[in-house]
Amino acid sequence: MKSETVHTIVEAPHTAVFDYVASIENLAEWAAPFCQRLEDREGSYFVTSPAGELALDLVSSRETGAVDLRFGPAHDRLATFPIRVVPLPDARSLVLFTGWQLPGVAVGEFAGQIEGMRQELGLLKEAIEKRS
Repeated sequence: MKSETVHTIVEAPHTAVFDYVASIENLAEWAAPFCQRLEDREGSYFVTSPAGELALDLVSSRETGAVDLRFGPAHDRLATFPIRVVPLPDARSLVLFTGWQLPGVAVGEFAGQIEGMRQELGLLKEAIEKRS
């Protein structure tokens, strides 16, 4: 299975970046290429994506800066795409986002997903820096 990690540096403190990324409600703002619509159905989240409707979950740890974005065809069949928010000097943050080429995903489709992740990190950076 192939993986790729993309990153960006955000001009904002680690806590602000982590809190923003760890809030599932912000996903539609910064992950627009993937999250075309976010829906909360009685505490279970679903996203409308280019691949159709997917179950969605987000697990985070403030202590480690880890945010696991998990999605798939059902809540019992979620793939994890890890995000890491790392504090840097001068109140900046490094955000790393790793994507996996899942079984059945063609090379070109995977390349498109990675490009989408790069766009998402650009939107994330823009959204957070506007707030700071």
